[in-house]
Amino acid sequence: MKDRELEMKKHICTLTDTITKLSKQVAKLSTRPATTVTAPAARAMAATPQTHQPPTTTAKPPTATNPTYAQVVEKKKPQEFTEVKSKKKGRKETILPKPYPTADRLVIFNLTTAPNNRKEAADHALQVINQTITSHSDITHPPFILAHITATNNLVFTVAPQHLGTSYEPYLTIFEDALHEYPITSSRVSQRWTRFIIHGVPTVTTPETVRTEIENTYPTLRMGQTP
Repeated sequence: MKDRELEMKKHICTLTDTITKLSKQVAKLSTRPATTVTAPAARAMAATPQTHQPPTTTAKPPTATNPTYAQVVEKKKPQEFTEVKSKKKGRKETILPKPYPTADRLVIFNLTTAPNNRKEAADHALQVINQTITSHSDITHPPFILAHITATNNLVFTVAPQHLGTSYEPYLTIFEDALHEYPITSSRVSQRWTRFIIHGVPTVTTPETVRTEIENTYPTLRMGQTP
């Protein structure tokens, strides 16, 4: 029993010493300044750059100002010049060319006498001459479209609207041969002409001289007949 008591006393003394040492350490730690950030953490914070956001500012709405009397008068003042836009419409493009006048599309054959049935004779002549045009190797123009016989015994052919009668002038002899059954005295193509009235011509002047003077004065004129 005595041995046990001695061991217990030794054990109590050891525990008392341990408690005394721990209380001293706690007292020392309490006297030191408290540090919340460790050294590695402080280095990491110093390495990362800090971005500063600019303070948000609220824009004030512009204050409305009342117009002055001069500004009101200037707005009510009428404009001196006004812009006028043209109302002209653009020309429409046509697929087919503009046709020539009928007076420029005639080929005329003068007859000594007219047949009894003018319409039948004109239709037959149109068939004959169109067959000649299509079969002849030298004629490259299209056939005629109309034919009729006038009261003055003229067999008149009308060419297509996009062609002129003067284009068929080189083939008049061929047409006369094809129409040999008709009493043809002469042939011509329709052309525009102008009649001149000349004053003050001496009586001794010949028509040939007058014609020469006109052609020399106006070179663009084409004299069809001797005046």
